[in-house]
Amino acid sequence: MGEMHSTTLQITCASCRSKYGVVYGKLSKRSSIYETFLYLTSKLPRLYKRHYTLQITTADRTLKLLQFSIPGKSDEVPVRYGDIVSVIYTMQGYVMKKLVAITNHTTGKRYILPNPVPSPGYLTFILSLAALGLLVCADISGASIFLTSVGSALGILMLLKLADTAQFEPTTFGNSRMGR
Repeated sequence: MGEMHSTTLQITCASCRSKYGVVYGKLSKRSSIYETFLYLTSKLPRLYKRHYTLQITTADRTLKLLQFSIPGKSDEVPVRYGDIVSVIYTMQGYVMKKLVAITNHTTGKRYILPNPVPSPGYLTFILSLAALGLLVCADISGASIFLTSVGSALGILMLLKLADTAQFEPTTFGNSRMGR
């Protein structure tokens, strides 16, 4: 990508025509906690999900708050308070579609997500499209549309709870700027 002279970039890949966004700045806040989301008995393995919050202060003093979750218990993202970091994500229009990688420019370490983490809006769209497909198939096959729609709705809600998501949140400081 070369040198970054701006704090937020939009890049289009020449070979695949995908749009990427980059947020670059100093990490001013970081939190990381894990959650056990499946525990049946002490003899069976548990499933964990780790939730991250990264607050990045860009060179123009804009705060970008990134929240995402990934499967697993261990803390894999190699960033600490005060490090210069960049976050790379795919875009659809001007909105984040999927989180791809986090780079720590202070230490030179990079964390590339094993699977890009989708934004909640993108995940909801995909699941709603699948539910609509289920309803159409149920109507064509003559199955109960009511039971199919209730089952689809419950399945979507459960998947949204269990799925990993990433999003940039608006900051609590007025107009996304730090105090003047």
